[in-house]
Amino acid sequence: MNETLSLAEIFSRFESEWILIADPEVDDRFKIIRGRVHRNVRM
Repeated sequence: MNETLSLAEIFSRFESEWILIADPEVDDRFKIIRGRVHRNVRM
């Protein structure tokens, strides 16, 4: 997936899945704001 998504969008699209976020954008506290989903695995 090449689309950059907000963390809220990632959580809504990949609910109950493990995800690996590529190129994360973080705030000053190093919390992820947005990124690209590189891999996802259903649990």
